[in-house]
Amino acid sequence: IVSGGLGVLLVASTLILPLAARRLVLHRKWGSKAGIMTALCLFVMLAHNGMHLETGWNKLDYYIANPRMRPDFNVPSSAVEVLKETSTEPFRVFGMYTSLFAGFMGYVGIEGINGPDPLMNPYYIELMTEFGFKRYWGWCILIAVPEIPMLERALDVLNVRYLVTPNNAPLGSSLQPPIIHKDLDILERPRAWPRAFYTSNIISYKTARDFVRMVNSSHEGPFVAMQKVDLENMSELMELAGPNKRKTTIPATDYNLTNNTTSFTIHAPGPGVIALMESFIPEEFIVTVNGMPTKYFRVNHAFKGVRVSRAGTYRIDFKYRPKLWYWSLLLAAMGSVIIVALIASILIVRIPPATDAPCLD
Repeated sequence: IVSGGLGVLLVASTLILPLAARRLVLHRKWGSKAGIMTALCLFVMLAHNGMHLETGWNKLDYYIANPRMRPDFNVPSSAVEVLKETSTEPFRVFGMYTSLFAGFMGYVGIEGINGPDPLMNPYYIELMTEFGFKRYWGWCILIAVPEIPMLERALDVLNVRYLVTPNNAPLGSSLQPPIIHKDLDILERPRAWPRAFYTSNIISYKTARDFVRMVNSSHEGPFVAMQKVDLENMSELMELAGPNKRKTTIPATDYNLTNNTTSFTIHAPGPGVIALMESFIPEEFIVTVNGMPTKYFRVNHAFKGVRVSRAGTYRIDFKYRPKLWYWSLLLAAMGSVIIVALIASILIVRIPPATDAPCLD
């Protein structure tokens, strides 16, 4: 973030630099106005974030980067390795007492329930707020040990299979003793919901608060609920709706997760809904069921679901593909062409054709 005055200078320098640099290359006069203007533009663009020297002048050092010695993030952790090897199914982890702090888990290849993301899902934020999670700095979630009993069901829904704490940290009477003692203590939560599952019926609710009440009062394991306004707009799902219908729930198997895709297999005994407990964003995913494209919809307030119409074995694939993806590629290509043309116009100097000198008698 830059101040208004510096922002104007940066924009002006960005516009002036190519013109000044072109004139400088054509005339090869470094002390000319073009040379001075090029140097000034580069100084404005680089000085703010490009200096890594502690000058001792506090007013200047406040605005420039002065890196210090940082901890070694590549030190191996036996607890992290155990978590990676523990299960063949995807799960999430929550670190207590700032262990495996939010955002760092992604660095070591473990999924958490929050992070310092530049964009945040409004449905997910609303759900976390209604569950009672406290957010700091707008994104960071910290849980104190006394709060665990109130958030047990929320952690189940969020697929939190393990809690991690520092060695011998006080846990109180509400938590089971750690199952693994490494450089961190690991506590297992066997009641956590699976990442994906099939269910034969849908429950309706009005608000996020109603859904949270439903979760906290239920002791029957995973279920699928849809907000009433969404369910009423999908007539094909109405036959599955009703709290009194007999429910069958089957977890997914054979997962395959990459940075942008989630795939799994479901053995469905009949018509129903397959829920994937990963954030719902409308029109941002390509979903296929046994290779055939299908629509997805919002379930459990913040997650994704698809409908299956009959019994069978289904391979479900969710691929993240922003709806402006192809436009973004086109704009990137156009920008690349413009940059290449601009560089070429600077570097290619047209030498005028030689003319014969006039003859002198």
